[in-house]
Amino acid sequence: ATSLALRSMGDIYRKEGDLGKAIDYYRQALEAGSKVKNLFRMTYAQHSLGKTYATMGRVDSARRYVTASLEN
Repeated sequence: ATSLALRSMGDIYRKEGDLGKAIDYYRQALEAGSKVKNLFRMTYAQHSLGKTYATMGRVDSARRYVTASLEN
């Protein structure tokens, strides 16, 4: 549940336009999902990171996270 809550916080910050905080929460969600080996939560966090980096114009980072989400 921790990963889900962290991802939700990231979603809130992304919608508010605070992309830096959104990324922080998505990274925490990814780490929490990794600790419990929950591929669904890891994939969702990676996808969210990719979308957020794309919004920021950081295409290389966006591509890296979206590609990782496809590999899970």
